[in-house]
Amino acid sequence: MVQVTQPLYFPGLDLVKFVMAILIVAIHTSLFIEKPWLYSIISTINGFAVPTFFVVSSFILFSKINDKKGVERKSIFKSAWKRQIIFYLVWYVLMLPMTYLTFFKIANWKEILYAFVFNSTFSGYWFIKSLIINTLILFFCDTKKKLWICFFISLPVYLFFSYNKNFGFISLPFSAYPCFYYNTAYFVIGSLLASYQVRNLYEMADNKFISYGGIVLVALLAFTPFNPFCKLIIPILLVIWGIGIKSKSPVFRSLRTMSILLFVMQFFLIWVYNKIICGSLLQNESLVSFLSSSIIRFFIILTTMLLISLAIIRLEKKYPILKYLH
Repeated sequence: MVQVTQPLYFPGLDLVKFVMAILIVAIHTSLFIEKPWLYSIISTINGFAVPTFFVVSSFILFSKINDKKGVERKSIFKSAWKRQIIFYLVWYVLMLPMTYLTFFKIANWKEILYAFVFNSTFSGYWFIKSLIINTLILFFCDTKKKLWICFFISLPVYLFFSYNKNFGFISLPFSAYPCFYYNTAYFVIGSLLASYQVRNLYEMADNKFISYGGIVLVALLAFTPFNPFCKLIIPILLVIWGIGIKSKSPVFRSLRTMSILLFVMQFFLIWVYNKIICGSLLQNESLVSFLSSSIIRFFIILTTMLLISLAIIRLEKKYPILKYLH
């Protein structure tokens, strides 16, 4: 009889992703833009939110296939890759009205081609495209040796574009930030963490000195002068801290769903909100001024997304097709 083991589940990592999603919403809604020093802090912290998403996603995927080989390994990868593609296509279709008005209607064929190759035709969704491509790349890294080779190839690429963005060694006609190859290093780090015995990470996470000491180190690294290595180290520390949180509460699974929905819904709601403020729907200047406050904008948009997310989670039991929204 084949022994069936329960898939590894890390509730703390769902919490980490949820917090990162809120940070991303905060920066996209320009929270505290009226207070430059506060906005600077939010922007600095936000710098490691997306890398953490990549590392956590890769870590969870590789934790599932850590001891799998052959057909079983391919089956898990295929399932994950298929789910990512469906997820991308579903939201691409849902966002087409906004995308048409904000991009396709005004873009020429060169800009459209550039968006498909180097960026995305709608804000933020380059992340999903990068996730899909990097998952496919790591499908072929079925040994630790291949993972390390991939890491030592992707690391110089990441460092070059990171330093070039800040110091301008070479003038480039595009930003590498949304390109998959810039983010491959994050994805490989997550896979390496999972490949080197999740059991050992559990032991590190159970050590409160290491776990919470890592969080203190995160706080210190987050405010250091520009250093691309910090964006590699901080997600690792957050993964170790997240693994240390053990709970069977279903709340954490809801946080996972909500973190994804927050990420994908924000762009549409921010666009609608700004349209309402800038349009002619509101004639009262005092009301427009009130709604233009970054704190009010952040609170209204975040609250709206949380309510929609909770509704989707509840309705999903009755309408399983909603699972493709996350």
